Amino acid sequence: MAFVERHERVNKESRNGPPRSAKDSRNRIVLWSSIALVAIVFCVVAAGKVYAVRQQVSCGVTLSKSWDLALHMYSNGHPDKLFPPLSDTPGHLFMNMSDVYSAYVTDKDHPLFCSASEQAFKSLPMDAKFAHSTYVYIGYALQNEDELLAFLDAYPGFIEAGADFQTDLPAPKGRGSFGGDQFVRLNADHRPDGPTVVPSIPVFIEIPNYTDEGQVFRHPTPGGYVSLLGGGTTFMDYGDQFPMTPAIIEKIGTLKARYPG
Repeated sequence: MAFVERHERVNKESRNGPPRSAKDSRNRIVLWSSIALVAIVFCVVAAGKVYAVRQQVSCGVTLSKSWDLALHMYSNGHPDKLFPPLSDTPGHLFMNMSDVYSAYVTDKDHPLFCSASEQAFKSLPMDAKFAHSTYVYIGYALQNEDELLAFLDAYPGFIEAGADFQTDLPAPKGRGSFGGDQFVRLNADHRPDGPTVVPSIPVFIEIPNYTDEGQVFRHPTPGGYVSLLGGGTTFMDYGDQFPMTPAIIEKIGTLKARYPG
């Protein structure tokens, strides 16, 4: 009889498995809790990336529509259809606030600077937004890396000579606008010799933060938005595509360091 009871108990244990200890239960709880935590972190990171991409798209649309509208309104009111001149403040690679404020840009237009999404930046007065813009605006027709680098190289000389950037400027032979000997002011006709669209000419270039540790881009993918004179704004990866090239971005950083705002 004892043999039968023992045999039945062994069979029951073999069917149901050995009894689980409290330690086994705790291990399972820890395992599933860890899996749940990893899943939560993954979801938060994924949501953050989605939000960042949405911010990229939103800022790109804003730059394309709002700034293009403001500059074309300015150009339409200019007898030579010129866009605003580059600021003559050393290192301020943007337009003068007084040229577009408040006729074309108002206090309500802080989204025009939306690339800097920090709340502290958004709360700055309009003149400070212009002074600390996250975009570079040159104001001259420069359609490739060599022309833009030639202008950036010549920029310190223009500053020292007291240039007001209201006119065309001399360029190294063959390195000026359209391969000429002058840097030509941006105008709505896109070329000095007629209304020919040259879509590769950048109007705005979104720049990274320049820190002691190096360049810090504001997007998940290194790069920035570029608004083109021929129309439209596109996000360009940092790399070989003009004007988001290492030589240009690093040269801009060098000028920013030379003329701290």
